[in-house]
Amino acid sequence: MADVKALARRWFDEVWNRRNAGAIFEMMDGDCEGRGMVGPIRGPEEWRERQYAPFVDAFPDLHLEIEGVTGENDEAVVRWRATGTHGGAGLGFPATGKLIDLTGITWMRFRDGRIVEGRDAFDLGGMVQRLQQKE
Repeated sequence: MADVKALARRWFDEVWNRRNAGAIFEMMDGDCEGRGMVGPIRGPEEWRERQYAPFVDAFPDLHLEIEGVTGENDEAVVRWRATGTHGGAGLGFPATGKLIDLTGITWMRFRDGRIVEGRDAFDLGGMVQRLQQKE
């Protein structure tokens, strides 16, 4: 059985911090089901278009630090911290230049070393509201 904690760490490093979009297709099963702050998502192509691309566009310098990982059998849970500068319109509104610093968790289920299911939880609405606030 694959080391799910190592697979989860690799996902965050390769996909988010190294911006290796190819790793999405390598590490995510074609029938992967996900649910996050943008609603249900199926498969790597949809995840890349609806979750990954908008965030990378909105935060070109986005960095996710893993604060903790736990794993058992085929599941891993990652507690993370994201920092970056709002430098693009990927969230549907112009860049503000504001910094973000938010925390969240990601639950992942693996089969044969690939992600088959995932869930994200973080305060997307609060982040967007803070970015759009007039100072």
